[in-house]
Amino acid sequence: MILKNRKSTLEPSSDKNGLMVSICACMLFAIAGTSTAESLLDADAEYSATSYLESTGPGALRYQHVMTIRQAPGMVRFQPPESKGQATLIFRYDKSIVWAIIPENRLYPGVKKYQEFKLKGGTGFDSHIDSLMRAYAALKTLDGLTDLGKETVAGYTSTHYQKRDPVPWLTDEFVVTDYWVSDSGVLLKVTASGPDVSSSMETKDIQFAKQPEYLFVPPPGYEKAGHIMNWDEEQKKLDAASRN
Repeated sequence: MILKNRKSTLEPSSDKNGLMVSICACMLFAIAGTSTAESLLDADAEYSATSYLESTGPGALRYQHVMTIRQAPGMVRFQPPESKGQATLIFRYDKSIVWAIIPENRLYPGVKKYQEFKLKGGTGFDSHIDSLMRAYAALKTLDGLTDLGKETVAGYTSTHYQKRDPVPWLTDEFVVTDYWVSDSGVLLKVTASGPDVSSSMETKDIQFAKQPEYLFVPPPGYEKAGHIMNWDEEQKKLDAASRN
């Protein structure tokens, strides 16, 4: 979860209403700049946690999302709830790639595939992960951050930082982003507010422990697919293989 001097390239959510709100949330977090300085976060912390994101945009559109995060040095696994049918993303910073583990489609039983992408700078596949990445980027340096002192969040002693960014297309309007970072270097909470939009992201259920290596590779029995997934073609391949 906590990355040092890293960026990722991901695709936006396909949910129409959620997408509009998510774009607004990402706009809030995107204003934070990047730096090559040492991060305030601990890239080597090894643990599991749950990240909760809630954002409200124009027209009171609301987007809520939850995601399990597993981190080990050089590797992070982002897993959405199985009920959402979204891909699990494995970031391998040590290999400069990301694996997308595609959930099995009930219409194509037995087709088990994953995709591989190169890590690049910019926005990404998922607005929740993108918001995390924007926050990590903002915390690479103290530049532009105001230290508001120590506070306790989710039982952890943390430092509260705040950043105020002018909205380029509006006069005298700001996006105010608050970050709470534990003394151990874990991002605990982020809130952002600006004209007509607001976001809140919290990290809960943190369990510091060594993470199993199998969580950071494609599962057994999964085969690599192209960047565009054709379920019919993959089913035909599977059927042909089973006949041989």
